[in-house]
Amino acid sequence: MRKVSSPSAADPASRPAARAGGGLMARGGATVATSMFALALGPSVILLMSFGIFLPALRQEFGWSVASISLGASIISLMIMLVSPVQGYLADRIGARILVLASLPAFGAGLMLMYFLPPSIGMFYLACVLLPVLGLGLWPLSYMKAVTTWFDGHLGLALGITNVGLGIGSTLLPFLLGAMFLHAGWRVAYVVLGLAVVLLVWPAAALWLREGGAARDGAAAPAA
Repeated sequence: MRKVSSPSAADPASRPAARAGGGLMARGGATVATSMFALALGPSVILLMSFGIFLPALRQEFGWSVASISLGASIISLMIMLVSPVQGYLADRIGARILVLASLPAFGAGLMLMYFLPPSIGMFYLACVLLPVLGLGLWPLSYMKAVTTWFDGHLGLALGITNVGLGIGSTLLPFLLGAMFLHAGWRVAYVVLGLAVVLLVWPAAALWLREGGAARDGAAAPAA
């Protein structure tokens, strides 16, 4: 009786294809993990979700009213509305990866410059205008676009895991900021956040944030 071989054993070409598929999944997973980490230290968490953490410190140092400071959050939200279409257009034109890598040092530098914020509510409002623009490529859209290029099946799961970064950042960052406020002050906290963006998030994105369309097409070509 003749032994029937499995397709994977009979077809040597299937083995490289399987290895390529596994490599693509690993690279897609690295993009998900990197995006999750980047969102935890992104402008959504730092500028919006942690805005209230900075409010008492700004009020204490400058004597501004709660309403005056809170207007900064509204300005940031308005700027998100304005920059989102631009972000989407650029993500389509130059790619999410390039947009993220260009925005990370600009956003980090902007955060560090908050150390020099003068006692002028107008300058504070200007900062609320500029920081969302400097972080143009770092709002969730860019990371979601990168993740979607890797997954056909389980795309919803991949996007859900990516979004976990927002929850992690908004949960942990207030505790870290509270400790920094206590020992070093809010100005140093902005510097530390900027350094984290440049020294931690940027290298991670440079190494592991990839868009998978070309890689997937290349891996699929031998099997066609």
